Amino acid sequence: MAKTKLFDNWTWNRTLPAPFDTLSSPRRNDVRSQYNNMTGSPIATIHPMLLSAILAYMGIESSLSPGGTGSGAIGTQGSNMVIAEYHSRTGSIHVVVFNKLQGKFTGGVYASPASNPTVYSLKQNGNSGTALFFALMLEAMDDDEFKDHYQKLATCYSAGFPDMDEAAKYAAILCDNVYRRCELAGTIPAGISLNIPSTGNISQMTPLNLQNGVYNPANTVFGNFEVLSPCVVPTPVFSLLQHQDFVGKLPPASGTLQKLNRH
Repeated sequence: MAKTKLFDNWTWNRTLPAPFDTLSSPRRNDVRSQYNNMTGSPIATIHPMLLSAILAYMGIESSLSPGGTGSGAIGTQGSNMVIAEYHSRTGSIHVVVFNKLQGKFTGGVYASPASNPTVYSLKQNGNSGTALFFALMLEAMDDDEFKDHYQKLATCYSAGFPDMDEAAKYAAILCDNVYRRCELAGTIPAGISLNIPSTGNISQMTPLNLQNGVYNPANTVFGNFEVLSPCVVPTPVFSLLQHQDFVGKLPPASGTLQKLNRH
């Protein structure tokens, strides 16, 4: 069904997050994204992990208000890198860096903020991909259709989802929007290009990279980072070598060189 690994066939069969798990079907034939160019009856399907990421993002956004309970964080490093910390239902923290220019993810799974990371593996019996979708949220928001329906779903979220049919329509359009933009990345201006290894193993973060500040969420959009430290990494200062630094420390010139110097 899908070319992009984030939308492998098995990913569509997972249970939808609450309260959408009460829906009789994740499919809608009455709405679709503007990027859905399917002929015949319009079909938009709610994707479990993508919707989970959207709801997690809403949770962090709502945590800015009194009584909010969102956890995790998302920020940027420069203009081309998005850095996210997603709190998994397993209790671990999934740290993901998305390079927009390359379409590549770097990540790691942390049992605790102070632990060493293990490989993030996008597989049916591994990691679901929700953290990767979470890291794509800022890129998804860079589209009017997505932004508009996100706000509509956020209104439902804040009200406690009083009308699940209405919320399901918005969720279906949001998922269809991202799905089509990923699948049609090379053919539409709003496309989201992704480059994920066929193995599903995301390039791993290393403790050395973290220590050296390679990944530095200098601009925090939402939430509080726990694994990464949003700070400015100082530029190393190199002292200039002086003439006296060499005096008496170099070996005498060879006989051949001494002869050459006499001419």
